[in-house]
Amino acid sequence: MEPLGASIYAAQRFRESIIRKKGFEAYGNLLSASGEFVVYKGSTVSKDPTKSCPKRIREKRAKMVKMLDGNLLTEDMRFSSPSTAAAFVCVASANGWVEWKTADNRTLKDFANGEN
Repeated sequence: MEPLGASIYAAQRFRESIIRKKGFEAYGNLLSASGEFVVYKGSTVSKDPTKSCPKRIREKRAKMVKMLDGNLLTEDMRFSSPSTAAAFVCVASANGWVEWKTADNRTLKDFANGEN
């Protein structure tokens, strides 16, 4: 994961996705067929890790604390996959292909497969 500059907003917005859970709401975008995913600045993320949260995700969140103001993301963040992005947002084990949903409530998996 790495911070991004303003150029990320040039990405195709029709792929924008959201995770909405009690206490947080994160927005992101699938960047490529390889599965890279960005979580946008201004998203809110979970504050507390779940019991299912993998150790590597807890460690990454601890390293990225400078990019959080409370639970508000202060910079765009790029991840290698939607699942890594979802795990960062939820601080839990997460399948990003089903956690991230498009504006019309399709999972990212359904959207990527071209399903209506």
